[in-house]
Amino acid sequence: MHGIAKIYLDRHADATARVYLEKARLLAHTAGNLGLEAQILHTMAVLDAQAGDPDTAETGFRNALRITRSLDHHVGTAFILVDLGDLEIRRGRRHDGFLNLLEGCELAQIAGDRRTEAKARCALAAEYVKSGEMTLAAADYTVARTLYHALGDDAGAARAREGLAGLARAMP
Repeated sequence: MHGIAKIYLDRHADATARVYLEKARLLAHTAGNLGLEAQILHTMAVLDAQAGDPDTAETGFRNALRITRSLDHHVGTAFILVDLGDLEIRRGRRHDGFLNLLEGCELAQIAGDRRTEAKARCALAAEYVKSGEMTLAAADYTVARTLYHALGDDAGAARAREGLAGLARAMP
């Protein structure tokens, strides 16, 4: 069900995806598969955030986070923390969001999850730019670019390069 939902999400059929996500969440919960339930809650939270429902998205992220922390699942926790941090920053809670991004980045490093680390580093770099910490921003964009390049993620590497180019233009 979760896989079917992701196919619909890829096709931007969000309403249909949500139906499958609800079914998948119920099945995972009934089966006691907490790890899968956390993944589904995370996917639903991302969908809620994209749909402009930040309150529901935050609740979903926090529920998924509670589960991954209880399972001591570093990869899942890191992944959720990065998305929660982004949401909190967009909601004007920069301090909380920044702390979640930092923790997510650290957990991703520990777990060897290079994709989540790269995503966290790009988000952290953007926050460093906002606070005038250009050296820290450049360091995080550089690491993110390297990670994305190693993963073969051209789009991610391009985002990091764009961040670095923006820094170069902003510097005297």
